Amino acid sequence: MGTAQEHILRIDQTGRDVAVISCYWTVGTALAQPNAQYRIKGNPPPYTGVYVNRVDLQTPPAPQVLPPQRGPSNYPFIDIFGQWRVIGSLHPAGSTDLQSEWPEYTQDLDACTTKSPEPLDRREYLTSADRPRSDFPTLPASPGWPAQSQ
Repeated sequence: MGTAQEHILRIDQTGRDVAVISCYWTVGTALAQPNAQYRIKGNPPPYTGVYVNRVDLQTPPAPQVLPPQRGPSNYPFIDIFGQWRVIGSLHPAGSTDLQSEWPEYTQDLDACTTKSPEPLDRREYLTSADRPRSDFPTLPASPGWPAQSQ
């Protein structure tokens, strides 16, 4: 229940290889509990509810250029990936032992913590006990996707 938020921190490109580093904030989502309340788990402070992910992609030889993808839809109606290929991903879920594969991991996690839409005290509050459903609103997709054309 609720809304997970993700933000592209940076995109690194070398030739056709692209690494997309994104912040993933989970404090807006929770699981229903038997007592009709909701609960989330969090990392220890200062990283409570903050994760960082890396997805490695390879561009097609001639990437398709699309107009900005914004709009009222929760999902795309066209193939937005084309011939892009995922060639690797790292989703450490709080691990800090990634230096060989992702030397900037700790700096990226710190940057995501700084950019968190919720301050640490709010993140700790949400992860410290069962909470009402109202603490985990389901927000519309932002920036959303273009509406389906007829």
